[in-house]
Amino acid sequence: MRFGEAWALSFLRIIVSALLCFRYEQATLSGENNLWGGMRRDCNKIRASLATAMAAWALGLVFPGAFFPAAAAQQPEAQDAAPGAAQDGAGPIAHRVVFSFDGLDDLTVYILRPAELEPAGHKVLLYFVGGGQEDRDVASMLTSNLAREAVKRGFIFVSPVAPCYSCTFVARGEDHFPALFETLAARLPMSEERFHLMGFSNGGRSSLHIGTRHPEWVASITTYPGYLRNGKYELLSGLNKTCVVMYVGEKDASFLARHKTVVRRLKKAGHPVYAKTYRREGHKIDPLWEQSGAELLMDGVENGLGCPAEETADAAE
Repeated sequence: MRFGEAWALSFLRIIVSALLCFRYEQATLSGENNLWGGMRRDCNKIRASLATAMAAWALGLVFPGAFFPAAAAQQPEAQDAAPGAAQDGAGPIAHRVVFSFDGLDDLTVYILRPAELEPAGHKVLLYFVGGGQEDRDVASMLTSNLAREAVKRGFIFVSPVAPCYSCTFVARGEDHFPALFETLAARLPMSEERFHLMGFSNGGRSSLHIGTRHPEWVASITTYPGYLRNGKYELLSGLNKTCVVMYVGEKDASFLARHKTVVRRLKKAGHPVYAKTYRREGHKIDPLWEQSGAELLMDGVENGLGCPAEETADAAE
C-alpha cells in the first residue's frame, strides 16, 4: 500500500484540525464565542474529511494494492502510473481521483478495477450511492459485495462523490454530465462506448435522472429503488437503446408508487422494462445487499434484462 508523503501530511493536518474543532466545541459550551465562533462550518467539513481519511485508510487495509494519490490528484493524467503498479495475482486496485472541469466544482471519483487489465478493455459500471452521496459513503462502497462482484466479472467499478455537501446528482451534480462520461471514456480502457448506470435510493434516482438526459452514453440503468425526478416522463422515450431494470420493496412507502409510475410510463412508450417487487421488503431491499443479491444485480447487467429486444417482465418475490 502506497500513500506517499503528501497523503501522510494531509492526514496529519486533518488530525490537528480535528483537535482544534474539539477546542471550539469546548469554547462554545463555556461561552467563549469571540475567538471560536466562526468555526462551525469549517468543523463540519473537517469531520467529513477525517471520516474520508479513515475510510481511505481502511480501504488500504482491505485492498493491499490500493493507491490513493493526493498531490497529483487534481490532474487525471497523473493516474496513468497506477495501473502498472499491480503485481501478478494481486487483488482489485482502488483509485481516488479528483477531476477538474471548467466552470464547475471539482469532482471526486472512486474507482475499483481488476489488477490485470485486458487488452480488449472492460465494461464500466457507474454506481451512484444513496443518501447524500458524500465522500465517506462512496469510499465505503468499494468494499461492498456489489463492487467486488463487478470487478470479479471484469468490470471497472466507478462511483462519483456529489460535488456539494449533502446534495445529490439529481441536483447540482447533473451539471458534470456529459463531461464526466467523456473524461472517463478517454481515460479508462473501455470495451464498450456506453456505461452501465446503477444506484440505490437517491442513487437510483440519479441513474434515471442522468440516464434519461444522456441516453447516448448509457447502455443500461438499474435502480433498487429509484424514480424519475419531477415527473419528467417525456424523457423516458429517449431510452430506446437502453436496458432498464427496476427493483422496489413492497413496503417502501416513499418510492413504490413513483417506481410503478415509471414502469407504467415505460410500457406505455413501448419500452421493455424488467420490474420486480420484493414482498415484505422496505426501502432497503436486504436480499440485494447480500452476495447473492450482488450476483443477481450483475446478472441483470450482463444478461441484458430490460433491453429493447427483451420481453417486458413483471415479477414479485
